[in-house]
Amino acid sequence: MLLVETVPLLRIAFHLAVMGRIPSSQSRGPADLDLRLGAWPPWRDVSEAPLSLSCSLHQTVVEEYLLSPFAVRLQETGARRMPILFKDGVPENTHPLNVEPDASASEVASHEVERIPIFEVYMRMAEELAKRSTCYRLQVGTVITDGALEHVVSLGYNGNARGFPNRCDTDTPGACGCIHSEQNAVVKADGHLRGKVAFVTASPCVMCAKLLIQANVTHVYYREPYRKPDGLEVLEAGGVTTIHYVRWRDSWR
Repeated sequence: MLLVETVPLLRIAFHLAVMGRIPSSQSRGPADLDLRLGAWPPWRDVSEAPLSLSCSLHQTVVEEYLLSPFAVRLQETGARRMPILFKDGVPENTHPLNVEPDASASEVASHEVERIPIFEVYMRMAEELAKRSTCYRLQVGTVITDGALEHVVSLGYNGNARGFPNRCDTDTPGACGCIHSEQNAVVKADGHLRGKVAFVTASPCVMCAKLLIQANVTHVYYREPYRKPDGLEVLEAGGVTTIHYVRWRDSWR
């Protein structure tokens, strides 16, 4: 059984049991786990958490708990389920600031998204950045924010190195020599800032995915999937939440 610092699993079990946030045996995916983590512990965002209380460790602790006999017994006796409200209307978007786990059923049923979500705002910023790219094959933009979604940490788009001509080294797809947008953004971001969020117009390649993991990014929103899904698989294996964000692409234009 995994313990995180001095926080016993019984504390997590008590919180989940009392609040009724224990997923059923049919819903134990990453999204369900993320929703539970969004309400515990009580700090505003993961960047304020101790180093050992990262999202990946949180997920591991909860996974261990959900498989325990205590959790199974609670599920079998019909633990209370709370309705969950997604502020931007996108159930896949499990970022803690997008989730209201204690909303009433009537609030969930009547909820309407009346203004452009901040997630869509940052995604459109990335799309505008992509227009500056001179890559022949694919123009990509990246915006990295803090975990509270209040500050832009860095920007990037794919292109050649500073001082080089604003064009690809070759016309060969996959060997153009351009620096990827995620790389350009990561090198300008504060690596010690935890809980960062990345918005990318195309899902990352494998190496960019690894860089984002190392840069303490916890959520990656992407508009279009890259031709190879390997990068998304790497992100998910590294404990990063990935969201294919297209719900509001054509709204508020």
